[in-house]
Formats: sequence, C-alpha cells, structure tokens
Amino acid sequence: MELVLVMVIISIMAAVVVPSMVGVTSEARIASLTSLAGTVESAGHMTKGAWEVQSHPNNVERFPGDPSKILVIPETAASKEYTGWPQATATGIGNAIALDQHGGGFLSSPTYSSSGGTNTAKYEMENSTTNCFYEYSTSASSGTVNSTITSSGC
Repeated sequence: MELVLVMVIISIMAAVVVPSMVGVTSEARIASLTSLAGTVESAGHMTKGAWEVQSHPNNVERFPGDPSKILVIPETAASKEYTGWPQATATGIGNAIALDQHGGGFLSSPTYSSSGGTNTAKYEMENSTTNCFYEYSTSASSGTVNSTITSSGC
C-alpha cells in the first residue's frame, strides 16, 4: 500500500514538474546569445571609444598601440578614413572579444564570411537546430555595423 502511495505521489510530482522544465534549454540558449550580443557590442563600443580618444587615427587600418591589432572598418569602400568599429573578422571583432580560439559554454567556434563588401562573424549554439545564432556584420562600402540575434530554432 505504501509503495502504491509513493508511486502516486511521484507521478503527480512528475506531471507538475516536467512540463515546466521543457523550455529551459531554449531559454538558456537565447540568454547565451543575448549575453554574447552584449559582449560584442560592448567590445565594439570600447574599441570605437579608444579610437576616438586617440584622435581618429586615419589611414591606419589596425588599431594603433593595441597588442591584439584590432582591424577596424573604413567609412566607405573608396575612403581610407576609418570608423574605429571592429571589422567582422577574426582579426577584428574576434580579437576584440578574444573568443575565437574556443567556443564559450553553449557556443561553437565562430565562422567568418565575406560577400559583396560585407563581413560577417556568426556565432552558433552547439547542438541546436539551424536558426539559433548571433551575427555581427560590417560593411566596408557603407561603414555600418549590424548586430542580429536569430532565435527561432533555439
């Protein structure tokens, strides 16, 4: 009789707890992407701020005096005037946040691509479906920076 009572109690507890735990992994992945976005954006702003403090060193593609040699983006494709924002490359934002050599927690190592003057750094979640990633992209043709979280597959 006691065994039946214990099994009934455990069954009731499982029926209550299991449904509340189903979305926890997805929420953790989204939180990791949001945290990474904040890290990347902070690193970008810190690099830009340091660039400004050094009086906009123009005609210098790499950040002067910085041991990591953060590569920054030009204002326009034809211009050699630089913006101070890190490029979406391993030597740009990769050096700024120093996350290239390994993933971090749920993250896989980043992938970098370049197409039509736009560089993209893509950070995907490990063991997830295709639409669970963060992208940081820079355009050499317009000097712009974009930051996007895609979480529909998390």
